[in-house]
Amino acid sequence: MNKNILFVAALAATLSLGACDSKKSAEDAQAEAAAIEASAAEDMSQVKEEATGIAEYTGTYEGTIAQADGEGYVTTLVLNADNTFTLTQAANGGKDAAETQSGSYIYTEDGALLTLTATDNTVTKFSFQGDKVVMVGADGTMPESPEMYTLLKKVM
Repeated sequence: MNKNILFVAALAATLSLGACDSKKSAEDAQAEAAAIEASAAEDMSQVKEEATGIAEYTGTYEGTIAQADGEGYVTTLVLNADNTFTLTQAANGGKDAAETQSGSYIYTEDGALLTLTATDNTVTKFSFQGDKVVMVGADGTMPESPEMYTLLKKVM
């Protein structure tokens, strides 16, 4: 009888230790699942933020850019959600034939500076200023008269 009691006690101890291990494993699995879920939520948040940033800047911008020896370049800039652009400019207030460039664009993480790179490797830079873009120098500096280099976002 003593042997049976000892056997039952040993079996109970073994089972309770096993139960602790499985409880610990279940807790570990839950913690790991929570960590993965939090990481996925953070990744989705970042994707949504990036998508929102793109949507914020995509669209059509229009205006007249200053021209040294003419009435200016009637300019239309189209920024697509896939990071491609089309830039159309007609000199002398739109009286001359329009020239069109296309290519890809990037903007800085804070969304302040837009860099267009045309298929012929011509680089043009703009600075976002709310609902407009201002053409800036190659180094990103603002022109002395920004209003002469500004395109307004066309509201659809």
